[in-house]
Amino acid sequence: VVHRTDMDDPAARARTARSAGVGQPAPEMVRDEVMELMQARFGEFLQDFSSVPEGETDLSQTGSQPRAYRDYVMQAETMAAHDTTTMYVDWKHLMDFDAELGEVIELEYFRFEPCLRDAVRDFVGGEHPDFIWDSEDAGRGEKRDFFVSFFDLPCIERIRALKTDRIGRLLSVSGTVTRTSEVRPELL
Repeated sequence: VVHRTDMDDPAARARTARSAGVGQPAPEMVRDEVMELMQARFGEFLQDFSSVPEGETDLSQTGSQPRAYRDYVMQAETMAAHDTTTMYVDWKHLMDFDAELGEVIELEYFRFEPCLRDAVRDFVGGEHPDFIWDSEDAGRGEKRDFFVSFFDLPCIERIRALKTDRIGRLLSVSGTVTRTSEVRPELL
């Protein structure tokens, strides 16, 4: 007696392979053009913003060509020198440079935070290419994770006043820690 299985049937094997994704081209990645635009605009802000009035130059440069002072270019140099991966951005600087960009970041921070982090990585990598890699051999290890931290937001929310309409938005909170305890999972 011969027992026939589905794997003996070429049509069944083809159906199984298709359902498992074998032999199928990888799904095409969908480009989020808004994310790419946000990343480019935030990168432009980091590259071009200067809190020094127009016409003044960066006096700390030792080269023969003085250049305009740019706050976040200087911060990228400090980050590389001190091996830190967080870019601290003054909210007022962002709003002065591009108020529309600031408003969109504030309203949809959760959505745009990954592209802001990518913009910081690309910006720091443009200034210090070896610093964006985790390993000593630039280009061979994994890329470092970079972070962005905003300060001087105009509105500070009380922690007890937070409601669900603020989920996903960028905000600054204030409150008093009265007690701390070990985090334990809630058992259902």
